[in-house]
Amino acid sequence: IPSNYVLTFSDEFSQDGPVDPRRWTLEEGPARYNQELECYTGQNAWVEDGCLIIEARKEEREGMEYTSARLNTQDTFSFRYGRLEARVALPDGRGTWSALWLLPSDTRYGGYLKSGEIDLVEHVGYDPEKVHSTLHTERYNSLRNNAITGSVALNGEPGAFHDYVLMWHPEGIETYMDGE
Repeated sequence: IPSNYVLTFSDEFSQDGPVDPRRWTLEEGPARYNQELECYTGQNAWVEDGCLIIEARKEEREGMEYTSARLNTQDTFSFRYGRLEARVALPDGRGTWSALWLLPSDTRYGGYLKSGEIDLVEHVGYDPEKVHSTLHTERYNSLRNNAITGSVALNGEPGAFHDYVLMWHPEGIETYMDGE
């Protein structure tokens, strides 16, 4: 932790088994966001050997062809300004769309996009060589094709771990992958 920061949330995933419900909420039911084909289940996420495992499976559930997991900290943690670090291994495969992103806990400006979204990491299966970092607002977003975004090459073996950092200051937001 840099000397001018205070640690306010951490999960090192050191306890094998289910995800810690004091830190994470596992969503349940059919995906309802981006025309996804999966049903979210708690059985598709667990901790093993110091890693959070999120597994997509080709299995039918509640009318969907696939299952996966979606975790959030909506009711357990939120912050404004600071540093977020994550060490993540992304799957390689067409049809995947892995992401680590932040939504507001306070929607005083309105629903989706009006209150913003920060995507620290997005890895879209049809573009396996890149990871993207994007800011979405009501004025600047992917629906208008003008989102504030950047991407870097995903070097190394598919499924390798990379370090992602978000630096959120009153003056702006910076994102990094492996220091870039």
